[in-house]
Amino acid sequence: MRRRRCPLITSAAAVALTAVVAPVGPPAFQVGCSTVSRKDAEPGGGRHANAALLDRGALGRWPRKRFTATAGCRRTAQDLQWPLWRSRKQSDSLVALAATPTPSLGKQASWKQGSSVVVYIVLWYFFAINYNIDFKKALIAFPFPWTHALWQISFGWFIFGPLWLLGVRKVPKLAQREIITLIPAALGNLVLHVGAIIAFFGGAVSFVHIVKASEPVVSSVLNYLCIGEVLPWPVYMSLIPIIGGVSLASAKELSFTWLGFGAAMASNVGAAGRAVYSKKCMGSSLGQNMTPENTFSALTILGMLMLIPLTLLAESPRVAYAAFHQALEKGGKTFLLHMFSSAFCYYMYNELAFLALGKLDPVSHAVVNTMRRVVIIMAAIVVFNTKISLLGGIGSGVAILGTLLYSLAKTKFKK
Repeated sequence: MRRRRCPLITSAAAVALTAVVAPVGPPAFQVGCSTVSRKDAEPGGGRHANAALLDRGALGRWPRKRFTATAGCRRTAQDLQWPLWRSRKQSDSLVALAATPTPSLGKQASWKQGSSVVVYIVLWYFFAINYNIDFKKALIAFPFPWTHALWQISFGWFIFGPLWLLGVRKVPKLAQREIITLIPAALGNLVLHVGAIIAFFGGAVSFVHIVKASEPVVSSVLNYLCIGEVLPWPVYMSLIPIIGGVSLASAKELSFTWLGFGAAMASNVGAAGRAVYSKKCMGSSLGQNMTPENTFSALTILGMLMLIPLTLLAESPRVAYAAFHQALEKGGKTFLLHMFSSAFCYYMYNELAFLALGKLDPVSHAVVNTMRRVVIIMAAIVVFNTKISLLGGIGSGVAILGTLLYSLAKTKFKK
């Protein structure tokens, strides 16, 4: 009769075998009563990454099973490590092949992401164009810019409010000191908004956007004065066509007004000031659930609270109420549609801008943002039959081209 082997000796032999085989294949560690490769245990790694490549047919025939009894568990030689007849190079190549992601899945994910960006950009353009056109029509019928500004910035409650209540979007949580930190940024956003509305009140839509194309000039000056940022000389050279183009367009603009020009420049100061403050004082982490959409919602709420007393001081509620009823009697449902559409499109195009630009690289961001202004100017000229001179058109084109060159140069020479 053959002598039975002691389980303790068998276990010791199994451990010794594991130690000998370890240099051949991936390192292993003990899980329960079986030895598992580290690559096997990692998500997407080892033999379990791609069973079609690492089955018995791919590796060849397993050797004769050698059973060991340890704590009532069975273990075979292949459970301990890779087959002994496989070299390190062969094993590594098979593991690398198994760990390679499937190309079709990567292409499908990339296609879905690209499609979502295109959808965001198309919707962003759609709401931006409709906002500029419908708001100008509502402003002509009801010429109270401060009331329009308050109505548009307050309308956001009808969008993000239900999303928070229904749990579709997480409610942002801010401490008192974090709210205080946001106030200057909200003030800059408010100046940007009110300045643009007063500019629309004082001039043509196309002219306002030409002046607003000079925002990089204001941004460069504020960056130098507030945080001492000095840009490379090619970036400053790209500001020359912006300044020249805006100057030429303003001089030859048939609908030029100082109110429109000054308010548009104030809007530029608000936008640049918000960006400079965010870069200098606001950290990367602020509160909880502060996604780009919720950040814009928080700025909207703070801006609305600041705008209420300013609107009551700038425009008499009694006079504004009487003018609104007069416009309603004259325009009827069309006037109400323009009022509703301008407020809805204002919030939507700003939020979609956050979503679209957050998924674009800097160069694509510059091109898309520049083309947005071109599309709005062309749409406004067609809808409102705005007359522009030849030199005014040339100046507008040069200014917009300069804006694109500035964005590209700043991206290329970014420190």
